[in-house]
Amino acid sequence: MANFDIPEALDFNLLRQNLLAFKRNEAVALPHYDFATHHRRTPPELRSPRPLIIVEGILLLTQPELRDVFDHSLYLRCKTSLRLSRRIERDTTERGRSLDDVLRQFHDQVEPAHQKFVSPCKTHADLILEQAQYTSNLTAAVEAILAMVNG
Repeated sequence: MANFDIPEALDFNLLRQNLLAFKRNEAVALPHYDFATHHRRTPPELRSPRPLIIVEGILLLTQPELRDVFDHSLYLRCKTSLRLSRRIERDTTERGRSLDDVLRQFHDQVEPAHQKFVSPCKTHADLILEQAQYTSNLTAAVEAILAMVNG
């Protein structure tokens, strides 16, 4: 099984190009990824720039060339047990995978990649929020994010 939880699995160069195009107020053709076939679907989706672009992904801050493009960055720290339960729910219901397959992948690929790549990159975040902060008091989490954005 391919490991999509490592930086080499993602096209960060294309993401950087697209983000820079947005910053130049240019439209971009965003690829769509099909998790069933592990390939990009065609056609890509043409998107216009917006005043606020939120880019979400666990490996984003591992890339210096992306960190330089972001105006702000946020790291959401989440306990292993919650990350696993969310993955089980998503992969068994949305992707039709068996529980054994999800557990095997989590322990063999996902968690080792998290420890090697994701967790260390939190040092590059402008703001670190704990999972308990954003699940128990969303208002406070939003206020912390707004304070970061507004300087």
